[in-house]
Amino acid sequence: MTTTRNNGRYGSSRQHSSTPERSSLLRDDRPPSYSSVWDPEPTPIVSSRPRECCECARHESSTRKFVCFITAIVILVLPTIFLLPSIITAVKGSPGKSERPAPVVPSPPTTNPPPVAPSVAPPPPPPPEPPYRRAGLSGDDVPLPGSVYIISEANSSMALTYDGAEGVSMRGYQKGLMAQRWGCHESDGWLGFTIETGHNTLFLGYSPWPYPATLRCSARTLQYSEMFMVSKLPEHGFRLNMKDGTALKPVGRDRSGALAMVGTSDVWWRFTKV
Repeated sequence: MTTTRNNGRYGSSRQHSSTPERSSLLRDDRPPSYSSVWDPEPTPIVSSRPRECCECARHESSTRKFVCFITAIVILVLPTIFLLPSIITAVKGSPGKSERPAPVVPSPPTTNPPPVAPSVAPPPPPPPEPPYRRAGLSGDDVPLPGSVYIISEANSSMALTYDGAEGVSMRGYQKGLMAQRWGCHESDGWLGFTIETGHNTLFLGYSPWPYPATLRCSARTLQYSEMFMVSKLPEHGFRLNMKDGTALKPVGRDRSGALAMVGTSDVWWRFTKV
């Protein structure tokens, strides 16, 4: 009985080499003795595995070198990047070499005169007081019935004065003079002015005849020719108008300079309550 091993190339080689020996052991058709040892020489096994392992080792070595290189770069570069601002700040803040201050050269004394402060112009003097103010007249009162007033012409200190012969004229104001105090009355919406002469109360009016209508004090009652209308001017003072029929005419000066009711006039008046 012949036993055959089939193990690839190795089995085939063994079967080929063991044929003579088996033939010698089986001579005379007797089984071999148990002391016989069959130990053929092993055939070297050739395999491609060692070459493959060498390539893997070289590849693994290259990978390790690359990983080590990257790790070294990371270890060296990253701290430098993080510490770079601090290093720059420290370098900037570090004191450099102290420089010697430049010597101070004293400037020569100047001969220029000291600066003169600009002169400030004094405020303009206040305007002088008008004459009626210096005379003690306010001139800003509104005539109302039941009160007594000094009637002055414009900004002057000349006051309307009763001269004692039914006539009137303009004279300088004298404080306390009764001939310059005029009481205000009212009738049917018209104003009338009387001279304060004690027993003889006379109303200021005009004479229709002869012409021009000069002012006088003769009537003892408020009649047609003694009616006045006082109108306030836009800036200051008042206009005295008298009733002439159905018209109003201002009180001014006639050609002779006497006080009269005239057609047109630029004379205006002030009232000071006393």
